[in-house]
Amino acid sequence: MKAISTTLFAIFMLSLGTQAQLAQLIDHDGNVVNGQTVVHWGDAQTANQKVGLDVVLQGAGQKVVNVRRYELSVQPGTENYFCWGVCYTPVDAGTQPFWQAQSQHSIVLDAGVPEDAFGGYHSPNGILGSSTYRYVWFDVNDQTDSVWVDIQFEITAVGIEERNGVEEFTVFP
Repeated sequence: MKAISTTLFAIFMLSLGTQAQLAQLIDHDGNVVNGQTVVHWGDAQTANQKVGLDVVLQGAGQKVVNVRRYELSVQPGTENYFCWGVCYTPVDAGTQPFWQAQSQHSIVLDAGVPEDAFGGYHSPNGILGSSTYRYVWFDVNDQTDSVWVDIQFEITAVGIEERNGVEEFTVFP
């Protein structure tokens, strides 16, 4: 009896490990980025920096899918927003640490068909540093069926320091 219980438990655990996630999240290079961090490098003067991902439903049939955003670590003074079917108005960092797309903006996804309606945006407002957001897509009818990605915006200064005057001048024949 113990051997049968152990075997059933092992089969159950294997079946959990082989279940497909809700969807594949695919970056602009075609990489599946489920459960990973996507890093975007940008400059402090460019507003509305974007990371777009395609969402491809796994399995068969259709599901109604929505998305939520968590601020994991954000620079004060910056703004952020996202698009999922519609684009939302930017909010100041820290004022809305959890943000879910409105239910009427959920999207019906067909299995295997890429959906390009997602964009995560960060507006640095001249502020340098790193800001990280977690986006979670979920089946509206079973919110435990989900997939996530972290998007990290690395904002740096741009340009090359200017020098005044000639430091060295050499002429060759």
